[in-house]
Amino acid sequence: MPNKVKTSSEVLVVGAGPVGMFTALRLAECGIGVQLIDQESRTAGHSYACALHPRTLQMLDEVGLARDAIKLGHRIETAAFYESALHRAELKLSLLPVEFPFVLVLQQNILEDLLARKLKERAIDVHWNHQLTDLTMKNGSATATINELAMEGKGYGVPDFEMAVKKLCRPAQISWWARMAKALWSDNGSTLTASGLASRSFLWFMNLKRRQFFRRR
Repeated sequence: MPNKVKTSSEVLVVGAGPVGMFTALRLAECGIGVQLIDQESRTAGHSYACALHPRTLQMLDEVGLARDAIKLGHRIETAAFYESALHRAELKLSLLPVEFPFVLVLQQNILEDLLARKLKERAIDVHWNHQLTDLTMKNGSATATINELAMEGKGYGVPDFEMAVKKLCRPAQISWWARMAKALWSDNGSTLTASGLASRSFLWFMNLKRRQFFRRR
């Protein structure tokens, strides 16, 4: 029978990908207590590529990460459009009137490692192997049931391993959860006031005036 532990936090962030880590970081900078969990055992093991657009780079710069990311990534300043072998159009990102007029291609695991180090500086740990299993709301707060997973061996001759529940955690009184969820998922895509994060467009937002920078050939 797994042990049960109760903890509390103002905000629980579920998922320690780039968006989850960034959200936790900005909340912490605003003085809001935050816990960050993920059911995986570590940051991304595969080299997924992220296309970080100018607005995203500006947001990373606000937490002191843009320069490091740029050093480790590949800048794309021009995008070309082809129909078969025929060059149809070209998009000059370098003409954008922004601080970072380009798209940065960066491996997801590198971005996550940068964010994880920044979280460490603020004494925020990512609770790996933690799985959200239930969430209930009452009187403006929420109670989350979380399983802490551990590797369990089984079988004879040929070892076989699977994840089993080690401990049940129930963070109580997540007072900001309802407000955060409303901000993140509102119909008009409003930003999260506490962090300034436009969650729907974290990786893909670019304020581009197509007629000004889209040149046909």
